[in-house]
Order: sequence, then structure tokens, then C-alpha cells
Amino acid sequence: MSQRFMLVYCGLLMTISAFSTDIILPAMGLMRDSFATTIETVQMAVPAYMAGLGTGQLFFGPASDRFGRRAMVLCALIVFSTGTIACLLAPSIEWLLVGRFVQGLGGGAVQVIARAIVRDRSTGDELAQNMALISAIFAIGPILAPLAGYATTASGMWQGAFMALGGLTLVLLTLAFRSTETLGLPTRDALSPPALLRRTGRVLRHPQSRRFILFGGLAMTALLSYLANAPRLFIDRLGTTPFAFVLFFALSSTGIIVGQLANRRMIRRLGTVTASTIAAAVLCLSASMIALIDLAGLSSPWSLCLCMLIFNTSYLVVFANAISLTLDPHGEIAGFTAAFSGFASATVASLLSAIITSLAGGAILPWALAMLVLAVACLCMLLDWRFRTQPALRQAARPS
Repeated sequence: MSQRFMLVYCGLLMTISAFSTDIILPAMGLMRDSFATTIETVQMAVPAYMAGLGTGQLFFGPASDRFGRRAMVLCALIVFSTGTIACLLAPSIEWLLVGRFVQGLGGGAVQVIARAIVRDRSTGDELAQNMALISAIFAIGPILAPLAGYATTASGMWQGAFMALGGLTLVLLTLAFRSTETLGLPTRDALSPPALLRRTGRVLRHPQSRRFILFGGLAMTALLSYLANAPRLFIDRLGTTPFAFVLFFALSSTGIIVGQLANRRMIRRLGTVTASTIAAAVLCLSASMIALIDLAGLSSPWSLCLCMLIFNTSYLVVFANAISLTLDPHGEIAGFTAAFSGFASATVASLLSAIITSLAGGAILPWALAMLVLAVACLCMLLDWRFRTQPALRQAARPS
């Protein structure tokens, strides 16, 4: 498998979760009416998917260290397909949420193995640059998924979104069959409980990995909260049509590509931590702009779209770099480390985003303030790492 194919392949694998969450956004109103439930209940389709995403990683990540990346990607895509069929045939909102959880089991596994594949082939700043590139490819999802969701549900049938996800799965299965194995030596005890406990302790004892696992959870919370609240913010609060909403959402998502291309250059020139610090500062700026504009009574679809375009240039920079910094010290157990960090981040993000969604109630100001708190927390963690922890580690690494 060539380096170029590997990066494109992993980038497309990463898009599965973006498509899974973003493609249903235009269908939320249809699902609410079809199942005769509240929009808040339908919004739980996003945290339900993310809960499955975190859980699935716990098995598939270590299993990829034992049985290989290629075989586990194929298994994960089959699980994802099973969840998609369950959603497509769901007779109630409860069954749909179960199907979403199963989708998440497979989608999370695919994501975590894609990260392990990249770690198999690169380390250090090269790892961060490659992670930035596959994250730029990932941006295809947030741009195209809402448009595909609108197109496939324009007839009034919310099931069209899940039919489109079925088609995406077939494409990914075809690419998976063409891929080759990147794992060097399998870890024979990768799934044994004592080994899992040892590796958990190893990752948590490492100061860099421990810090950036929590950091990644805060960054992912910002993403999930936006996904869960975006339809209400644009359609209910700002009065856009469903079609205008998907256009605004897709336009704001182009910021991801811009951010990741800039991220690669910043990593090359300034290093991964500095690039993340700059991105966290931009997150603080964009969240502040949303809050101040709303306080001034000037909120509009265009102002929110512009602020979210700026926000999107940076949130995935923060998250992708956090993953790289977590994985880098643990190359021989990359599958486990990616799985454990992914589970922890997704669990934190699912809980916090559900709380933020409930407290915000579809209003712009409280949601923006929550985003600002998350961004400030990320910035403070990075500044602390840069000016206190990181120099101490360098000093300890110097020969006496």
C-alpha cells in the first residue's frame, strides 16, 4: 500500500463518522414527526452514535494489534452496516437510537484503526502532519453529508439518509479489500485482561498521553455540541429553511480544510504544540464573537456561519493534534492507545454535549458561552503544557 493510497484510504475511513452524524441533520424534523416525539429526543441520535463510537473502540483497537488492521476494518464495516439496516427499519425512536449505537460501534472502530494505520507508518511531527492531511480529507464529510442528507430526504422520507450511508459503506468495503496490512508484529496477548490493564496503566502514567486524552475530550465536546444544536440554531432560532441550513453548514465546514492545510505548515515550522495553541486561541475568538453578536441582538444565519467557519478552521486542528500527541509515545501498542484515548474522549464528549444541549435549549448565547468555556479550558491546558510541563520533561531527558 503506497503512502498516498494509505493517506487517502485512512482519510475516507475517517469520514464515516462525519457522514453518520451530519447526514441526519436535515432529517431530524422528519424523524420527529414520523415518530411523534420531541426534537430533543431526536437530537440524542448524535450522542447515541458517539456512545457507540467510544465503546466499539475498546475492542476493535486492541483486536487490530492482535489480528491486524485490515481484518478489523472489514469486521467494523460489517457492524456499521448492521446498525445502518437497524436504523433504516426502526419502528420507533427507541429502536433508531439503538441502531445508532450499533452504527457507532462500527464507525468508531474504523476511525481508531485508521489512526493506528497512520501511526504504523509515521512518528513525531510527520505523524502530526499526516494526521492533519487525513483530517483535511475527513472534511469531505461535513461539507457533503448535509447536502446528501437534504437530497435523500427531500421526498419526505427520513430513511433516505440511511440508504446513502449504506452506499458509502459499500465504497469503503471495496477500498478495504484493496488495502494491505500495515501492522508489523502482532501482539499475541493484546486482548488478555492483564495486558489490557498494563497498557491502560502505561498510557495513563505517561504525562503527555494523559493530558491530551482529556484535552481531546474537551475538543470533541465542542464538535458534538455544534452538531446536535446546529439545526435548532439555524432553523428554529434564526429562521432559515432546511435547504438554506445545509448550505450554511456546508459552507462553514470548508473551514476544516483550510485549517488542516494551515496546520500541516504550522507543525512543520512551529511544532505540534504551538500549532495547537494558536488553534485554541482562534476557538476562543470565534466563540466570543458568537456570544457578543448575540448579546448585541445582531445574530443572523450569515453571522453564525462566518463565526463557525472560523471555529471550524481550528477545532479539528486541536483534536487531530491531541490524537497525534497521545499516540506518539506508544507505537508498538498504537491500536490499544488509539482505542483507549478514543473511548475516553468520546465518553467525556457524549456526556458533556448532552448536558450542554439540555441547558442551552436551542438558544445561541448559552451555547456560545459553553463553547467559550471549552475553548478557554483547552487554551489553558496547552499553555500550561508549553511553559511548565514540557520544559521539565526536556530537562529530565537530557543526559547528566
